[in-house]
Order: sequence, then structure tokens, then C-alpha cells
Amino acid sequence: MNKKQKKENRKILISIVAIVLLICLLAMGTFSYLTYNSTKEIDKYQAELKANNIIDNANYIDITNFGEVNSFVVGNLHNYSDTDENSTYVILKNDYYNLSVDNANKLYIKTESYYTSLDYFTADSTVTYNYGNYLDYFTLRNSMTDEQYNKICDYLNTEPDENGNYYILSVNQYAIDIFSEASSEEMIPIRLEILLTNENNVWYAQDKHIEYFDLSSEKISKMKELQKEEEENYKKYQIENEDDLYSLPVQIGPILSVGKMSKNEVTKDFFINGGKENELKKFSESNSLDDENYKTYIPQDNFSFIYTQIEYTNPNYVLASNYYEGEVITENDLTAYEQKKCKIISYQKYEPLKESMPTLIIGNCIILVFFIVIGTMLILIVWKNITGRAIREQQRIAMTNAVAHNLKTPLCVINGFSENLREEDGYLTKQHYIDVIQQQAGDMDALVHKMLNFSKLESDSAKANKQLFNIKTELETLAERYNSITDKNIIITADNTDVSADKALMELVFENLIENAIRYSSNNSDIEISFINHTFSVSNECDTISKKDIKKMWKPYCRLPRNEEVRGTGIGLSIVRQILKIHKIKPCTEYTNGKLIISFEMK
Repeated sequence: MNKKQKKENRKILISIVAIVLLICLLAMGTFSYLTYNSTKEIDKYQAELKANNIIDNANYIDITNFGEVNSFVVGNLHNYSDTDENSTYVILKNDYYNLSVDNANKLYIKTESYYTSLDYFTADSTVTYNYGNYLDYFTLRNSMTDEQYNKICDYLNTEPDENGNYYILSVNQYAIDIFSEASSEEMIPIRLEILLTNENNVWYAQDKHIEYFDLSSEKISKMKELQKEEEENYKKYQIENEDDLYSLPVQIGPILSVGKMSKNEVTKDFFINGGKENELKKFSESNSLDDENYKTYIPQDNFSFIYTQIEYTNPNYVLASNYYEGEVITENDLTAYEQKKCKIISYQKYEPLKESMPTLIIGNCIILVFFIVIGTMLILIVWKNITGRAIREQQRIAMTNAVAHNLKTPLCVINGFSENLREEDGYLTKQHYIDVIQQQAGDMDALVHKMLNFSKLESDSAKANKQLFNIKTELETLAERYNSITDKNIIITADNTDVSADKALMELVFENLIENAIRYSSNNSDIEISFINHTFSVSNECDTISKKDIKKMWKPYCRLPRNEEVRGTGIGLSIVRQILKIHKIKPCTEYTNGKLIISFEMK
């Protein structure tokens, strides 16, 4: 392969790589665009759905006639907040009572039910149930020392043991702020507890106590004083009739302890990561919003957005539902209804790129691998075509040189003997010259015929016209013909059977193999031809042949150096190989025990 061809081949390969790379990039870009935009549309739908759920949930928040909000406020707001406190931020506002409650840095804890008592206890007292309360991060953190905080962090950061046991933080004793003027119903932690638990433990009673942490703050001191007063008041009254109503634990004063079931767990994420600046809360403070109901998507950068929705709702259900048919709704009722109207503002941050990143990475990796495989296959196919073309070009050059060499010798002989024939007067000498010229012309004619045969066999239109014929008869006929013109003894051993093949082409195969064996066999040696169990073979004694030379034998116009003095065209075995290829037969060549054996199967 010359430099020009190498340069052209290099350009072709570079072009293939560039085209495959371009298509790969287009495919990856299209996939990324569709994946990102579909994730973005799904996020928008989820944002609207979550905001509507928050609005609907606000109808269950109770605002008293004094503008107080019960413990369900933060709980209901928290129900539609994700673990990531920066992903959702909700505010409930009532301008008439100057009321504002949000869910930032708060944890909703579901506690056990209690029978609550205030200043007196009687058998017909109203029973209320406490389902849960919210814990403010800053109230929790400010009531403990740094030493306590660090020790609890060490517990929570400990890896599970070999049995799957791990540590959790529980609010062992707490107060509910229902007695202060604010009446926020906030959970005020008084004592924390480290528990050893596992996935199989559902109730508090199943866990193992490890360590208590007593907290202190101004609020805790006030609650303890109030608790003492309530306990003294409770002693003044007797409950005469106890029934199922009092099977529940009784809350005496604001301080409660953990029950047997609910663990009052403070999550690890809230305890360690809480108290950070809420991004959405900061956003709400720096962006003024109109009072009108509206929904909007506010882009933050190229790959994230904040969905904001404002709605007005009245937590005390629909006004008409509080009246029986026929009753009149007074102006005071309408005024009270309007006074309790609340504005719910929800902020939600979405990052479609971050959410779709795993899909993008996996999908683009699959696309990249796919195109690498496709590109590699294309390069191999093209490379095979290029090398095949280069090999054919080398064969063409070799064939041209071989034909020129094979024709040059007889032409020189013919030219020289023609000159001698013109000057020679003797009859016998002239006859000798004529015989030599005819012999060389015959060799040239044989070479041309074999070249034409080889060219036809290499064409795509070449095919075998198969028919049945007796292989033993065919081989014996050929042996008889060649035994009459050579001093070599040809021995035939063949089964009397018919084979399906192109008779004319296979006869050409047998002739070339026999002629090749006659030319290159040792003096006074036999040529053995056999067809046993559908396997044809021809063997003859000859000089040692290496494996490398055996491969070269089948190439056109390739003759071994030591056989240059033997007359021949160098194309016989190439014709044999091409005919066998048309019949889909693969020849086997080996040199063993001083003999060259060529064999193949025929059926």
C-alpha cells in the first residue's frame, strides 16, 4: 500500500469517525432535551397538584374567635412538605388577627392520645384527643448545651451494628404550649432520650433505653411551675365514676411523657441539619406578592424554577354548612366569617436538571456505547474493504508481473528461433526450430486459457451447475490418460459412488491437481489418488515444504523458488481453490512423511 493510498484510507476513516460522532452527539442532545423538558413538565404538574392539596388541607385548620390556631396548623402544613426543607415552604396568614404561621424549621411529631384536664375534673368533662404537635428547631436547640448536642450527634451518626440495631432520638417528656397567651400549641421538649431500636420495633416499649438528656429554658421553667399548680388543683377533685373514657392516660397540666406506643422520634436529618436558612423563606421575604389569587412559575436560573400559588380560604368550612335549613345568616356571622379568612401562600422549588441527571447519565452512556459499537463495526467493515482492495491491487500487480514474466520467456524463444529459422537451410534444424516455436506458442495459449478461466471463476456470475456423476469412473479415466503421457505411476483408490457437483469444473480441478503432482513429485515416485468416505485426496512425494510455503502455493502466479525451473503457469492451484469455493468446499493441505497431501470432502 503506497503513501497516497494510506492517505486516502486515513481520510475515509476520519470521515466515518466524524460522522458517527456527530450523529451520536445529535442523539445525546435530543435525548437530553426531551428528558429534561418532560421532567420539567412533570414537575409543573406535581407543583400545581401539591399546592392545591395544601389549600384543601387548610380547610381543616381551626381558628378560634380569639385568633388562635390549634396544633393542626403546622402539622397540616408539614404534611405536604418534603424531607428537604428547602423544597416546600408554606405560610398561613390572617390579617385581621395579625396571624402568621409557617412550616420552616419545624417538625411534626405524632404523639399518643390523652384525656386532657385543665383546672377541674368531673365525670362529665369534655374529652379531647391530642394527635400530634410540632417541634420548633430553635426551641429545641436553644434548650440544650453544646455538650449535649454533640453527644446526641455522636449517637445518631453511629453506624448500625451487626444485628441491625441503631440509635434514635426521642422526646421523652414535653409540654404543650396551650396555656400561654400565644397558645401556639408548640411542643416544648423537656427531656430527650436515646433509644436503641431496629426495623422490627414498632412501639416505644420495644426499644431499649440508653441515656436521658434533661433540657432547660425559660419556657421549660414556666411549664414546670404551671404543672405544679395543676397537680395541686387535681388533688382537690375526685372522679367517682370511671369508665372507658378514663382508660386513656390523663394529662394533668401541660407536661406529658412518652407513652408505650408512639416513639416521639426526632429525625436525624432534622436534629443535625435543621435550623439552616430556608431558601424559599428568604425568597418570600425578598419578593413582594400581590394579594390577588394567582399561580406563577418564577425561573431562578436556566435549570430550576420556583412555583408560587396564593389562594384565599376559610378554615371553618363553608359558612352555610353551619346552619340548619331556614335559619338566617346574620351580618355578624358574615363578619366573623370574613375575619377568619386566611391567605395560603405556597412556594415550591424544583430542579428538573438535578432530578433527571441519573436518567441523563445512564441514557447518554447507553447511547454512547451504542454508537461506539456501531462506529467500531463500520470502521472494521470499511477497513476490511480497504485492506481487501489493497490485497486485490497487490494481486493484480503480482499477476501482471507474473504474466509478463511467463509471456516474456516464450516470446523471446519464438523471436530467437524465428531469426535462426530464417537463416538456417537444413531441414532437420528448421524442423527443430518449428517444434520449439509451436511448443512455446502452446504454453502461451495454455496460459491465456487458464487466465480466462480464472477470471471467469472470480466473477460474481460464476456458479456451479451441479449434476450426479460417478467419481470412480471419472478418476480412472483421467488416470488412464495421464499414465499414457508420463512416466509417473498414478494409483487410483475410489469408492464406486455418485457425487453432486459441476462435472466440467471438477474435472478441471482433478486435472490441475494431477498435473501439479506430476510436475513437482520426486523422480520414480507414485502419485496416489483416493476417494474414500466422500473424501478426495491426492498425494505425491516431494522436497520438504514449510507451512509458509504451503499457504503461498494457493496464491495466483506464485511459485516456489526451487520450482522455477519446472514448466508451469503458477495459476493451477488458484483455479482449483476458486472452483472449490464455488462448490463451498474448503481444501486441506499438509506436508507429512515426505509427502504433500491435498484433500477435501465431496458429497
